[in-house]
Amino acid sequence: MTQTKRSASIDPSKTKWAVWIPILVSVSGLVGSGVTWGFGQYAAREKEVTEGRKAEQSENNRLLREVLDPIDSKLKLTLSVSNQLHDQLGIGIIEQYVQAAKRGDTKQTAISFPLLTDLVQTDAQIVSLLEGYRPYTLTQNFKTQSDRFVEHAHTYIIRVQSLPSIIQAGAPVPNWMPFPQEFPAALAGEIAARTALTTAKSR
Repeated sequence: MTQTKRSASIDPSKTKWAVWIPILVSVSGLVGSGVTWGFGQYAAREKEVTEGRKAEQSENNRLLREVLDPIDSKLKLTLSVSNQLHDQLGIGIIEQYVQAAKRGDTKQTAISFPLLTDLVQTDAQIVSLLEGYRPYTLTQNFKTQSDRFVEHAHTYIIRVQSLPSIIQAGAPVPNWMPFPQEFPAALAGEIAARTALTTAKSR
């Protein structure tokens, strides 16, 4: 009788809570852990994206600083030297140089030869930079004009290197490719595109 009264006096709701509270606590802990894990994953992804952007920006800055800007400076130098040679020898620099050498005009050749040497050395440096930059080219126009400049520079270098034998043997001057007049504008366009990409990545 006493046992029956004691059983009857137990509140059924308390019995239910005694069962569910541990379950709810456990579930709450799992949910909390899941939220914490989710925030951790999001933060990790954000960090990865930020670091990726910084790496791309750093690479863009490097390409501008170490490749495109030096090409621009060296190109301006070659154009300046070329203008000086045109002023001294006239149109057809190599041909005029050969004619001056055949006439025995040592004064003219002595002034012009260092400029020719400097011109081809700078052209070779530009070619090296262009070939290294080829995989990173952004604009099709720059790729096209770069290929034309490289072809022009190679033929010009060969022509200058062959000058002693041409003058001595009276051989004809090797064929040449004209300077691509659109190359400076294409370079400016490539620099603008790379600069714009750098600015966009920094936002």
